[in-house]
Amino acid sequence: MTDGNQPERRAAKGADGVEEIRDITLGTARKEDYTAADVTPVEDDSIDDLQAQLTAADAPTRRRATLALAERDCPPVVVRQLEALARTDPDDEVRQFAIEAIAKQDGDPAVARDLLESDADQWVRAEAAVALDRLDRAAHEDTFERLLDDEAVGVRRNALISLTRIRGDDVRDDLVAAVEDPDDRVREWATKLLGTFDDDPIVETALKAVLEDEDEVDIVKQTAARSLGARGEDVDSLVEGSSGTEMAGDHMLNQVPDR
Repeated sequence: MTDGNQPERRAAKGADGVEEIRDITLGTARKEDYTAADVTPVEDDSIDDLQAQLTAADAPTRRRATLALAERDCPPVVVRQLEALARTDPDDEVRQFAIEAIAKQDGDPAVARDLLESDADQWVRAEAAVALDRLDRAAHEDTFERLLDDEAVGVRRNALISLTRIRGDDVRDDLVAAVEDPDDRVREWATKLLGTFDDDPIVETALKAVLEDEDEVDIVKQTAARSLGARGEDVDSLVEGSSGTEMAGDHMLNQVPDR
């Protein structure tokens, strides 16, 4: 899947078997980079062996070990090591995969909070939003509210989904506002999530306005049309049933749409 022309996006299998998107510049990527998300070579390795691989010099080995450990029942010492990787590893993908693994291992939500505040990579931060949703969603409503104004597209989108889960019908105004987001991927998700509302005239007006907007992109219009027909669908059904925009963690919260 690709998003734009430069650099090329590489699809990598993350935890739960869903593809994640990372930046690879054509002509510079090594074979190891393309295969780092294939855990088949280490699927029979012990937890101790995988733990040892977390300190490997090459990033692809650390990535593969991190993804493999996400699917194991890890002891606390390994979870702590994954938390350390999420905070300090120099490779963006290792940090992203590590925070995803932490969420699956019921790790410390403070790691996700710290990454949201400090990590320079937008997809690590978007994954941290997923992790915070999974680990301690209800306690971080204010955090997700603040993230609606984040500069990163993936973070804003993920915050919308978390707030929809937390607030239910009370999220309506947030979603209607997000229909005006400058990024079409956020607008797509705002219109998708408006499909959770049933017989709400404000929602219907907002969705019809999308359809009538001559400047709106097709994918957002198509999503608005589906939402007008879905009316009242459960948020998790919308998230899990989406095509081409599934996210890591849930697994809908860290994906670039296939366009």
